[in-house]
Amino acid sequence: MKKAVGTALESDFGFKSPSFSVDALGNIIANSISTTEAIGGGDSASNVSNYKVTENELDTGFVFSNIEGSNPTIELARGTTYTFELELVDLTFAVFESNGSSYYTNIQDDEGNIGIAAQNKKTGLIQLTINSDTPDTLLYRDDNLDIQGQFNIVNPTGVFGGLSVSNTTQSSSIGTGALTVAGGASIAKDLYLGGDIVFAGTGDVKFDSSTNLTLGALNKVIIVIDGNKLGEITEDGIETPIANTTIENTSIGITTPSTASFTSADVSEAPSSVNNVTNKAYVDSQDVALSIALGS
Repeated sequence: MKKAVGTALESDFGFKSPSFSVDALGNIIANSISTTEAIGGGDSASNVSNYKVTENELDTGFVFSNIEGSNPTIELARGTTYTFELELVDLTFAVFESNGSSYYTNIQDDEGNIGIAAQNKKTGLIQLTINSDTPDTLLYRDDNLDIQGQFNIVNPTGVFGGLSVSNTTQSSSIGTGALTVAGGASIAKDLYLGGDIVFAGTGDVKFDSSTNLTLGALNKVIIVIDGNKLGEITEDGIETPIANTTIENTSIGITTPSTASFTSADVSEAPSSVNNVTNKAYVDSQDVALSIALGS
């Protein structure tokens, strides 16, 4: 089978190969997409455009290729750059923030203009970059502002070879931060964090491991319950008070503890009754004294 060389790839019913697919609606899923030339360089025909924008017969609305009607509402995904090929005669094309008065600045044209300088064009290519800071709604308008449509900005879905989030918004609760995930998350490899891990679940929050669990720290492990520091584990050992607990089912720290057996123990206080724990040195000294007194 011969390869298609120098011709466009076309498909009426979708196209699929490993790590790349195009469905019947023209949606593309790929590990990565690279262009051989920037938008402002060389022949504009070498650039791939997502939409061709023209006017309707009455010059009262924008028409986008492969989309029915004038001034349609179009979804654009964050993390994507869209190219528009303008072929307008009477209208000009500009993109505004959702307030309808501020120009959207993440835009450039094929002449190297960026921001406002790339707005209100009739012909040529423009690229619109949608990032994590882009509001949920953008408006595209003619220069006289009486003809307009809407871009709805959505979060991306699909398979990605790499994903980078440049937003630095701190997370203060569930649903906040530069990256939010409504469902669970599965991570196949190591996870590196530059900040704290906060569990905001209800009831018992589980920290499970299906194999050995190693808890390591460069300096120490600090144990805090409800804001109160109980102690810490250092390279010298555990510096945490033992209270209200047991050792080998023997109560420690109660008024009348259960019997315990020790290989060795030091008791500094002298006994005052027959039931007190004795000090061996004290007992030995008393034993010597009694032996001398009794002559035994």
